[in-house]
Amino acid sequence: MNRRGFGLIAMLLFCSFLGLCLLTSFYYYNQLIHPSSDYKLKNTNSSKNTHCMQNDYSGVSTVSVSLNEYYTLERQLQQAAKNYVQSHPIIGENQVVITMQTLQTQKIIDVLYDSNGYRCNGYVLYHPITQLYTPYIRCGTYATVDYVNRLE
Repeated sequence: MNRRGFGLIAMLLFCSFLGLCLLTSFYYYNQLIHPSSDYKLKNTNSSKNTHCMQNDYSGVSTVSVSLNEYYTLERQLQQAAKNYVQSHPIIGENQVVITMQTLQTQKIIDVLYDSNGYRCNGYVLYHPITQLYTPYIRCGTYATVDYVNRLE
């Protein structure tokens, strides 16, 4: 008897394994796109400052921060840079880096923290010709795409 290929049991085991892999992938993809409320930081006392966790990193791995929060932080940094340019006109055609430290020194923006309690750092690239402001932030393990540490 010449056997070619796998039997029915081997095929069923392979299909079961493949189905389990697909279900696991779907679950983690769904968690990435729509984080569960179990993992979000809950504000139990609304009278407390939202940055009360700034020095407490216990349980950071259980807190999920949405990308919208980082976009909001980037927009705050961008608006602060616009205010800075209005009060300190920039002359020339070259791109200018406006650091968060400069904005904090001028008291235009306060220290920014994400929901995990990580302190954010960043900068804004300003193009005087196009008047385009491009914000870049780094908070904990998150960093805006193309973020360059040496420009902080």
